[in-house]
Amino acid sequence: MSFLNVSVEDEHFIRIEDNVEIARYMSAEKFIKNLNRKSIWFANTKQFEDNHERTLDPYILETRVNEIIQKISAKTASECNAFVSCWTNFEEGENAALWKIFDKGSDGVCVISTVGQLRTQLEKELPFKMVIGEVGYGRKGCAPMLNVDEVASNHVGIEFLKIRPYFFEKEIRAVIYSKEDKKGCPINFDWKEITNKIIVSPFAKDDQVEKLKEIIKKYFDTNILIKSVLDESRKD
Repeated sequence: MSFLNVSVEDEHFIRIEDNVEIARYMSAEKFIKNLNRKSIWFANTKQFEDNHERTLDPYILETRVNEIIQKISAKTASECNAFVSCWTNFEEGENAALWKIFDKGSDGVCVISTVGQLRTQLEKELPFKMVIGEVGYGRKGCAPMLNVDEVASNHVGIEFLKIRPYFFEKEIRAVIYSKEDKKGCPINFDWKEITNKIIVSPFAKDDQVEKLKEIIKKYFDTNILIKSVLDESRKD
C-alpha cells in the first residue's frame, strides 16, 4: 500500500513530547495476535461508527472559523483516505471508562508505551509519512493543519477534531494518508519493543489472570504484567 508524505506546518500544532506515556486498551486475544503478526492495524476513518468524529466544536469555530472551513470545504481532484491508530494519554493513569468500553469479556489488557517508542517503531516502516497528535475536543489550538502532498484539503487536520463530551478519551492518534480506499491496513510493528507494562483487566477473574501470565511468558523475559489499581472482578 502506498502512502502520502505529510508534515505539520501549523503554528498552533504542538508536537507531543516523546516521553509522554500512552496506553492502548484491547482484549488479550487481540494483543497476542498483534504480537504474533508483528503488526499494528490502522483503521480507515470511514469505518468509525462515532457520529462525532471530525466534528468542529463551537469553541474552535469562535477562533478559527474562516481558516478551518476554507481548508475543509475546499475540494481537489486528489482526494485521499486517512488511516488511524488510536491510543490514549496515560499521564494520569488508568481510565475506568475505557476499561468498560474496550474490555467486553473481562480479559482485556492495557499496553503502556511512550509517544517516542510509538514514533520510532512507525518511522522504521513509514519514515516521515505520518503525524502523531492529540485530538482537540474543542480546545483552542489542538487541531493541526497539515501540508499533505497531493491530499484533498477536506481531509486536512480533521482527523484530530472531536466535540468536547468525548474529552474523557484523551486520545492520541497516529495518522497516515493514502489514495487507496480500504477498510484499513496492517503496518509492520514490533509490539515487544514498545511494551513497557501490561496492566491486567480490573474485571478479570483469577483463572483468567493465570492463563494470561502463562501466555505472556512466551513473549517477555521479565514479569511485565501488573495489577490494575481498580478491582472490579466478580468473585465466585
